Amino acid sequence: MTTYFLEDDLARVLRKIDIWLKNQQFNDLTNIVEASRERITKIQEKGYYTDTEKSFLNELRKQYVDDINQNEV
Repeated sequence: MTTYFLEDDLARVLRKIDIWLKNQQFNDLTNIVEASRERITKIQEKGYYTDTEKSFLNELRKQYVDDINQNEV
């Protein structure tokens, strides 16, 4: 399993995604948002992430970008 260090750029993006998730949390009836935020926090605390977490982070980033783009219109 490959691990990747959490670089400054990604750390900044994770903070933005966490804020975005926090704003979405009031609609979270399944606790998926809360679990995602907890996973982000664990990655931030460790300072690295694995291949599995990389897939998770890529999916979160995609959803974040899609939501931002939809709200710009």
